[in-house]
Amino acid sequence: MANPVSEMERILREEIRMYAGLLDLEEGKSGAIVRKDGKALESVTARQEALLVRLAGLEESRKKCIAACAGAHGSKGLPRNASLSEIARLAEEGSARRLLEAGGELRRLTVKLDSLFKTNNRLIRDNLEFFDRLLSGLKESVSVHAGYCEKGIERRKVAGSLVLNTTV
Repeated sequence: MANPVSEMERILREEIRMYAGLLDLEEGKSGAIVRKDGKALESVTARQEALLVRLAGLEESRKKCIAACAGAHGSKGLPRNASLSEIARLAEEGSARRLLEAGGELRRLTVKLDSLFKTNNRLIRDNLEFFDRLLSGLKESVSVHAGYCEKGIERRKVAGSLVLNTTV
């Protein structure tokens, strides 16, 4: 790794791009939840999972880069799990500023994403509760009526019969 600080900036910029994509997808998920569009929700979730796998790879690269920065500046007391601000203090002024800006932008995106994720989680739970109540009401409306046919044999008929699959 030629310049660990430049590599760290590249990784952060790529993470920003991916987290922005996750945020867009999470916003799309909100619409799918409100519309109760299960197919769209499934599609968005699959795309999010693919991005998360790629992000996990970037996180590993970032950890290696932090270790490389610590190795390059080990004599200055930089720990192997150094924070971005600790790395920026040892970088030249322009690189330090760009690193801190990228770190701030990444933090803002993750905070927004976390907030939207919590909102979507609540929307999904509300929808599940609504459907649970709806299904409970439908189940209660089913009744069994008994009667006799012309041969005198009891005939059972289920009025308002209903078959439900409640698998989530």
